Order: sequence, then C-alpha cells, then structure tokens
Amino acid sequence: MKKGLLLVLVLVLALLVSCQALAGFQESRWQIMDLLANPEKIEKVMTKTVAVSKENWEKSDLKDGTPRWLAQSGKLYNYELIGIPIKSATMTGGISDDTNQVYELMIRSALLMRAMGMSKDKAAEVFETLVNAATKDKDNKYYVKAEGIRVEMTVFSGMPILMITLSKA
Repeated sequence: MKKGLLLVLVLVLALLVSCQALAGFQESRWQIMDLLANPEKIEKVMTKTVAVSKENWEKSDLKDGTPRWLAQSGKLYNYELIGIPIKSATMTGGISDDTNQVYELMIRSALLMRAMGMSKDKAAEVFETLVNAATKDKDNKYYVKAEGIRVEMTVFSGMPILMITLSKA
C-alpha cells in the first residue's frame, strides 16, 4: 500500500508541476465551477471522469445568510463553495484500499487547488507537505499559506476521509 501511495504521490506532483498557472486566489464562483467542470482547462490530458458537472451544484444558505453551493461528484466526493465572492472551497473524499480511487482523490485535490488559483510551482510543494503531515498524524488539521492562499488538509482515522479546504490567507 505504501509503494502504491508513493507512486500516486509522484504522479500527482508531476500533474501539479505540468499545469498552467492561474492568477492568485480565485473568488469567482463561475470560474471555479467552470474549471472543475472542464479539468482539461487546467491540465490538457485530464478527462471528464474527474469533472464536477455545473448542473450538480445546488445553492443553499448558511444560517447567517451566507450563500453556499454544494456538489457531489461520484459517490465519494463532495464539494462546497462558500460566499460571494468565494471565501472558501472544500472537498471531501473517501479513502479506500483501491489505488485507483486514492489516485483519483489526489487528482481531485490537486484540481481544486489549481482551480482556486494555486500556481504550478507552489502547488506541488504545498500538496506534498500537507499529504505527508496529514497521513502521518491523522485527525489533525495541517495548513500551508502560499501565494495568498491557505490550504488546509485533514485525514480522518475514524472514517477514511480526506478533507482539503482553501481560503484566502
């Protein structure tokens, strides 16, 4: 399992390094939704299998009236965008023993980072740092601030779930 996880991490890092750069923390809900629906705009070799359809997004409001959009992609991945302009974006995904599923979870995490504006140079470094910390010490939040973006990651032990949240630093 560790060899497979290491291989997946190397592949995700290669994806992050090869992605085109976006400019800073993205606050536009429509731009974020478009990038997640069309991952090939971030990385030309990406397929629609990791896309989050624009039609899947449902609007609801938090108790204080702050707008929130939720989407589910597949059975294992949930997305949340909060605020106008967007103040934070979160993705949760299940973790299984299936190497392909773990790879997809990491790709989806990387795509969210890129859609929110993380540059290709910093994204690989931030992702590697967070994955290493969060998988070694589960149930604790770890974060990195880079390029005006705070990226927070938690891997839960009670339920095999990874959560990544991006907000303006």
